[in-house]
Amino acid sequence: MSVIPEFQKRKLQSPRSNFSLYFSRMTDWQFVRDEVKSKDGSIIDLGIAGNRLLSNAKMCLASIHRRQEHLLQLAKANGQFVLEIRAQLKTPFVSGLGSGHPTETGMILDRNTGVPYIPASSIKGILRLAHAVNLLNDSTLDSKWIEKGRVNKKGDFKRDPNGDQVNINDREPSLRRYFGDTDTKAKDCLRGQLVFLDAYPEQVPALKPDIMNPHYHKYYGASTPQEKERGPVDCDDPIPVKFLTISEGTVFIFRILFSPLPPLANELVEKSCFRQTDLKDLECIFGDFSEQDQEAVRNMFETAFSLLGFGSKTAIGYGRFTMVEEGNDTEIGASSTLVTTTENVWESANLSWAPNTGSLSVEYEGKKAQSKDKNLVPEKYHTSLFKRKKVVKVKVTVQATGNLFEILKID
Repeated sequence: MSVIPEFQKRKLQSPRSNFSLYFSRMTDWQFVRDEVKSKDGSIIDLGIAGNRLLSNAKMCLASIHRRQEHLLQLAKANGQFVLEIRAQLKTPFVSGLGSGHPTETGMILDRNTGVPYIPASSIKGILRLAHAVNLLNDSTLDSKWIEKGRVNKKGDFKRDPNGDQVNINDREPSLRRYFGDTDTKAKDCLRGQLVFLDAYPEQVPALKPDIMNPHYHKYYGASTPQEKERGPVDCDDPIPVKFLTISEGTVFIFRILFSPLPPLANELVEKSCFRQTDLKDLECIFGDFSEQDQEAVRNMFETAFSLLGFGSKTAIGYGRFTMVEEGNDTEIGASSTLVTTTENVWESANLSWAPNTGSLSVEYEGKKAQSKDKNLVPEKYHTSLFKRKKVVKVKVTVQATGNLFEILKID
């Protein structure tokens, strides 16, 4: 069942609908033991619809790239350092799993175009962590910025000389130079001088369904001490959870520029009370952007691409990139993973009807296509399929988008 008005449903199902709006509203629901839950095949249906709708977003995506390119060209003409990096996914990418969605497996989509993207704030956070990792591996880092301690149960770092974990102080000069101060109430608070733009796929990507299979849901979801004491046991039933990913091979374009602090900011800092070592730190924060800075930025990306990953589920290998090309004049439109659709005919396929979900399913040589349109079924099959609920042999025309299939015609 649908929970939105019929007129909205018709608009969202139109060929030029926005997938961001479709994704958040077009989940099918069902009653399960007096509870309303999303139907099992909702994510698969959303993936099929997404690949269909995203194919119409090519012009909008190209416009975003032109706008970002123009911004970099203006910055470069103004004497600022700019960097554009094309990076290809080595593993599937998923982001926003924890964001609000009826299926409880969300996805971050551009609101205006419906295209999946990586927000600039996320890029900044990952690169800040990558730079901290690089600093710890740098033998020239002043030891005064390294703190020993432990992480408590809340995830907060507490200083402890005997701790087995390390932290880099947020006041470390290069962290302040590139990313700004975390303490925004400090009197000498500074903004970061690296400006990050949202990262978009080079071309419209293909969506692919994936699955996670938590086994110990009763243990992790325990609401009482007694349930927690039971512990994780192998007799618990796994609960398959489907979610959408962006296929490996997709190329994303990362763009950043260096926006120096105004000269007045340096002049307002009273230097007479500083020690010589502190003055060197100030020079690091306010100095001109150099080749050493350019190398540091590229090293951040390399660490983030190979070691940390972007998006969700990075601990198990998702969101890893490999750098394809660097430069300021990268031409939009190079090869990438595209949404390509083809029509196939399946002879003698097995057609079945699931009344509890209202779905038609066709299986052929290990492949499966689905639809919720009963009008696709010729009248000669109605009795066997809908009344007797038997599997019937049919000839089917399907639309293939990646590894997703949609029923177009049944003969």
